[in-house]
Amino acid sequence: MAKTEEKTNDYRLERKKRLAKAAKTRKQGGADSTKIVSIIIYAICIVAVLALCCFGLYQFGVPQKVMPALKVGDKTYTVAEYSFYYTNVYHTYANSQNSLGVALFDSTKDPAAQTTTDEDGNTITYDELFRNQVKETLENADYYLKKAKADGITLSEDNKAAIDKEISELANYANQYGYSTSRYISVLYGKGLNEKKFRSLLENQFLVSQVATAESETILSGISDEEIEAKYAEDPTAYQLVDIRLLGMSLPKADSAATGTDAASATDAVAADQAAVEARGEEMLGRITDEASFIELAKEYCDEGDRETFESDTASLVKGLKKSIVSSNIGADLADWLFDAARKTGDKRTYSTDDYAYVIYLINPAYRSEEALVSARHILISFDSVKSELESQTATDATATDAATGTDAGELDDTTVRTVEASDGTKVTNADTTYSAKVVLEAYEQAKDILDQYKNGEQTAEAFGQLAEQYSADTGSVGENATNGGGGLYTDIPRGQMVAPFEDWVYDESRQPGDTGIVMTNYGWHVMYFVSREDEPSWKADIRHDIGDGLVASNTDAIQEEIGDITTEKAFYSFACKSVLKNINKLYVSAASANS
Repeated sequence: MAKTEEKTNDYRLERKKRLAKAAKTRKQGGADSTKIVSIIIYAICIVAVLALCCFGLYQFGVPQKVMPALKVGDKTYTVAEYSFYYTNVYHTYANSQNSLGVALFDSTKDPAAQTTTDEDGNTITYDELFRNQVKETLENADYYLKKAKADGITLSEDNKAAIDKEISELANYANQYGYSTSRYISVLYGKGLNEKKFRSLLENQFLVSQVATAESETILSGISDEEIEAKYAEDPTAYQLVDIRLLGMSLPKADSAATGTDAASATDAVAADQAAVEARGEEMLGRITDEASFIELAKEYCDEGDRETFESDTASLVKGLKKSIVSSNIGADLADWLFDAARKTGDKRTYSTDDYAYVIYLINPAYRSEEALVSARHILISFDSVKSELESQTATDATATDAATGTDAGELDDTTVRTVEASDGTKVTNADTTYSAKVVLEAYEQAKDILDQYKNGEQTAEAFGQLAEQYSADTGSVGENATNGGGGLYTDIPRGQMVAPFEDWVYDESRQPGDTGIVMTNYGWHVMYFVSREDEPSWKADIRHDIGDGLVASNTDAIQEEIGDITTEKAFYSFACKSVLKNINKLYVSAASANS
């Protein structure tokens, strides 16, 4: 019995040991499992944090600052820098127009969805064209920046000021939208750009332009007078001008919707009407005896809708007309007739196109202008705009009398010729306009106030240009579609391009750079700023530039050949191309589409 109990106790003891060991094993296994789960969760957290960090860095453009996109020569351009140059090329094309003012590139559409042709006639997308332009731009930059360094050329003070101005303007816009300047730049040009990097890129861009311009000017100045005279002798009419009186009478058009018998009848009727208009032109031609008679007859024979326009004696006057302009806008036959060496003052004729029956009287036959071209800025205070303002003010008062201006509704439409005195004592008249004396006076007061504002501030061309952007009604010289960079600027103004009072002021021989004044035309009052006068007659300057364009083009070709193929696409080039195109479409194309 004792032995049996002993065995039983041994068994129980051994069983306890086994159970204890099993429990310890289970406990150890549970601890290990918990540790593994903890490690996994910890690893997931680390990955998540890293992902968030990477996303944040990407959003702030940190990778784009260092990702290599292109290597040109010995310089590598990052994704952010590539975006800057591509965006600039895009804007150049988006704002470009042909000689008729027609856009060459549709900024409302994806550049990758539009095609054009390259230099070899191959069909490519505009996106591909822009990529090629970026490479060419950077290759030229490589050449001119090295040239600047070798020749000790540094950025001019004017260019430094221009860069400061551009960044200052960006800062103002950034503030309006609640951005920092760096953040706003990254929105406009792509992630990875900040104010410091943007300034550096602008400095390179301006320096390249400065060196290239100086090189072109050296080429132009090296053209001799003998070369210029020889070029003129090849085709004098290409550089001559004529002064004429011109009246165009509209020819009736057939109804394009008519068909069958109706169309035939309509065509016959229109042909008869057109013949009648042309007969009126011949009738007027027969009555012209001199320039004065043309002026009076134009008032009688002009289209009904042009009556008010031709009340002005200058309406039919066209001065400084080039043969190429006549040929492209009216007809080559008329151009040949006008510039024929046999022409003389008083010659006259009719000429018909698909749209107009013209009557022409020659004032000055082909001549070589000895006047030097001028450049000027102006701020137009439009009579139309002022009249609308006064009408709006009048409409807000129940008695039809504006308390502030003393404007009676009837005054605005009363075109009776009157002379009134402005606040500064100047005598102002509405003669030779179709506006009331009240409108003309109010427009003058606004022009005077703007000129006073200029004279009481910084008296520089740039300051005047800022006022032009703020106040001028002339969309051809201010705003996004302005020529010559805006700011009210017109460069190399040829005779006949502007209305007579404007030209008389800018072509006054006593005029000096920085001169200001106020001039009235039939459009309104112009606050004037004289910029400069060329050093040589316009015909000579034209030929110099024609010869120079060829020489500069040849020089550019030689430089391209010298540069050779020095561009290498780096690891993130494809990424750079896709990201900048995405930004262009998101920011600019969508906005252009919404405004179209």
